[in-house]
Amino acid sequence: MYHSEKYPIDPEAVAAFVARQRHGHLIATPPGGYPQVSILPFVKTDDEIELHCVQDDPTFAAVQANPYVTFFVSDFLAASRHDWVDPQDAARATLNFRAVSFACEATTSTDPGDVAGALARLLAAYEPDAAYEPIVDGDFYGPRIRRLAMIRLRIVETDAKFKVGPAAPVAVKRSVVAGLRARGEPGDARAADVIEATLPKEERSSVGFRLRPSYRWKPLRERTQAEAYATNNPPLSIAEQTDSCHGLRAMERGRGEEGETVTVPSQTGAPLSAEVLARRAALPIKFAPVTLIGAFVRLQPLDLDRDGDALHAVSNGQPARLGDREIAAYDADALIWRYMPVGPFADADALRNSLRAQVKAPNGLCLCVFDQATGRQVGAVNFMTNMPEHLKVELGSIWYSPLVQRTQASLETTFLMLRHAFDLGYRRVEWKCDAFNERSRRSALRMGFQFEGIQEAHYIVKGRNRDTAWFRILDHEWPAVKAWLDAMLKA
Repeated sequence: MYHSEKYPIDPEAVAAFVARQRHGHLIATPPGGYPQVSILPFVKTDDEIELHCVQDDPTFAAVQANPYVTFFVSDFLAASRHDWVDPQDAARATLNFRAVSFACEATTSTDPGDVAGALARLLAAYEPDAAYEPIVDGDFYGPRIRRLAMIRLRIVETDAKFKVGPAAPVAVKRSVVAGLRARGEPGDARAADVIEATLPKEERSSVGFRLRPSYRWKPLRERTQAEAYATNNPPLSIAEQTDSCHGLRAMERGRGEEGETVTVPSQTGAPLSAEVLARRAALPIKFAPVTLIGAFVRLQPLDLDRDGDALHAVSNGQPARLGDREIAAYDADALIWRYMPVGPFADADALRNSLRAQVKAPNGLCLCVFDQATGRQVGAVNFMTNMPEHLKVELGSIWYSPLVQRTQASLETTFLMLRHAFDLGYRRVEWKCDAFNERSRRSALRMGFQFEGIQEAHYIVKGRNRDTAWFRILDHEWPAVKAWLDAMLKA
């Protein structure tokens, strides 16, 4: 691998990385032939690596013919855009990864006892607390063991390269972290976490929460609509929810990996400037009416008489049309209302009655979303839970007709609202949603919000427990998020 002084390697970090991995690539080249590659689980002990494979594997034949092999352990994180580092220098686009290459000499065995021993050691490393039939060459495992081979690698040389974030100042690395979190593609959040972990602790955006790694977020799209609803919505105890959620639920406050205390941001407890404190007096509790205009949408204070019928027509499950976009009949509960505290609505009057509470909220502003091209109403959004004394406000009770879901309309709506809030002087903008609402959570991450944690048993909604996922953008994060949203809107 090519090495650069910009990416120094810490041997302890390399050892810790390899110890966490569960597979690697065995690369073997037979004399006069092409390299053969197999992806295999492994156990590393000191300067040895133990593997097993099928005897008919071409890579095993290559190892038998030429014992000088490479074992490659890697972890691709994410590709980062050039404009997160330098808007003019396309060469700053790069891959982020961690990779370790071991040059080895191999010995092999097809003896059933050797193979059984290797399998037993592998299972002991991967499943230390599991119970299973002892792995021996007998009636139960014997036929399968005799199809396998054991490979033991003696490490001769170790080479490594960790390209985790740009070789640049902390502020630039934070820009990449913000860009990854805003983009929200698969793997981006993990890549952002890994890059952020390389920063000095006082520069991290951690707020004292850490995910337990044993929980995984199972995308709802892997289940049918009926299965997802049945799985996610029965009344459950907290313990049952913890086991079945598959969500980013489990938080540990103030604890890091292996009991390490997570450093709270350096601004915690620091006195605020007179200018910041003075902003509070200029902001009313009842959010001031405003019209926000973009290229795709226009946001205006919602008028119940003007907007009620039109909003119901595009959210009631009936076929609808918007310019050249058309939708057939749909499940309004599944696509709009399932995770909202209200809806679906039988008629426009019922929707109006629900919206009336938002319009009259003493600490919020309900806005109707208009499609700019057609002038039609397509959704509703709110500035809510406004707390000017703390310079924070929430974007919530957000819904869109399926006609504009997953279009630039929703992205620009959030951009316009964020820009307005931060222009007014708010320090914190929040986004909260049902912890089961995967689409809302992905939207929050894609639009630059940072995930903070789960508030369990937060509400009872429609007769069911609701745990709430919290997201936020802070004023010092807004410039990077703004640049990212602006770039997505122009794409």
